[in-house]
Order: sequence, then structure tokens, then C-alpha cells
Amino acid sequence: MLKAFNDYCRKHRLDSLKEQHDKLNRKLPGHFAYFGITGNCKALKAVHYRVQKIWHKWLGRRSRKSYIPWEQFSRFLKRFPLTPPRIQHQYYYGHQLVNQ
Repeated sequence: MLKAFNDYCRKHRLDSLKEQHDKLNRKLPGHFAYFGITGNCKALKAVHYRVQKIWHKWLGRRSRKSYIPWEQFSRFLKRFPLTPPRIQHQYYYGHQLVNQ
């Protein structure tokens, strides 16, 4: 899955930032919807962080001079935030199994 995000960012690194942001924010919720089950929050946060790192890497390769320091990229993420991870399906509530 991270390979798919990497391939997308590599192939579309020259697209506008808005287009990249919109597409990533359509892909991430789909991943979170599929894998967002009880007990998987830590893994979802790791995926979210890795996608940020991948996007940072490929934005820094748009040209020879376009390396972006992480501090500047953090400010960039405030303007173009990626969808945060969230649990979509709760299968356990207390000690009881929830039927869905």
C-alpha cells in the first residue's frame, strides 16, 4: 500500500499541489475505511506519517533546487492537511463483540 502511495507521488510530483492534495485525501480515507478496525489505530497513524514522508520526498524532487526542509513542509501541511486516521469499524465494545 505504501508502494502505491509512493508510485502515485512519484508519477504526479509535477501536478499542482491542490491536485496532489485532493487525490491523496481521496486515497487515505479509503485505506482508513478498509483497515480502520478496533485495535489498528497505531498502524493507521504510522501509515499517515509514512504518506507524509513520501509526499515530502517527492515534492522535494520537483526540480534540482526544490528541497523542502521538514519545518517548511510542516507549515505546508497546515495549509494542505492530509486526512487524519480514524477507526471506522468498532468490533469490540468493552468485553462484548458487536455484530455488524
